[in-house]
Amino acid sequence: MDAPHMTALNCYAEGLRPQGRDVPWFDPHDGGAAARCLILLERPARIGDAPRFVSCDNPAPAQRNLR
Repeated sequence: MDAPHMTALNCYAEGLRPQGRDVPWFDPHDGGAAARCLILLERPARIGDAPRFVSCDNPAPAQRNLR
């Protein structure tokens, strides 16, 4: 998650959390700030205490349809 292509996105997300916003992490396996396309999806569901990621690899219907 600390890869250079993720730095700007992680800083943005971390800046929203102190405001009480429930912001998931960005998937470091995706394009990050260097991506050619940004696709906005609804935030992933919370499952237990595991960290949540916005990712095309999530098992939700929206991500399956995207693939």
